Amino acid sequence: MKTTKASYLPTPSTTEPSSPEPSLVASPAAHAELVWFFNRAEIEVDTPSRCAYLFGCGPSPVSLAAVERRAEAVHAAGKIHRWMQALPAGYPKILAGLYTQWPCPPPLRRALGRVAGAVLQSPEVQMRYAHERSTSRTRARTAALWLLERVESEGAAAFGAWRQSAERQCALALRSYEHVRGPGECAVPEELLAPEDP
Repeated sequence: MKTTKASYLPTPSTTEPSSPEPSLVASPAAHAELVWFFNRAEIEVDTPSRCAYLFGCGPSPVSLAAVERRAEAVHAAGKIHRWMQALPAGYPKILAGLYTQWPCPPPLRRALGRVAGAVLQSPEVQMRYAHERSTSRTRARTAALWLLERVESEGAAAFGAWRQSAERQCALALRSYEHVRGPGECAVPEELLAPEDP
């Protein structure tokens, strides 16, 4: 199965930003780490199923290659997790919203751009959605569907403040992550990165 690079993820920077203003562009190493951490790390760290091996759907969970790969994944995920713990409160969740791949409806993507996930994860949106649900103003089953309802009824312009706030918060979270991780190489070994990760 051929996969394509998710176009809504932030793109890595090839140069350091010259502006003191925070940017939504991460260094290539940080970008690769965050994409891997929020989308593939859990799969790589998990112990493979013996049933999958028995039915020919994967390598032996006890083969030397599988054990080494898992050990490298555990080491990389642990290092990134420690960096996440060193960030100010709330920043890991903002980065998760920015980097976690999810099936975002196109109208929502057009209205909120690449920060759609971060807007969706924001406490303000979650509280507003919970209030709308509790007062029966919406029947949407998820916050994403509620936002989609609002985009369709009010238009993208109604989300300008949320989008700007999310862009600023994402940029600050990225800057903080870059500071905590330092200028080193990518913490994730190249063999663990999917072709579309970097």
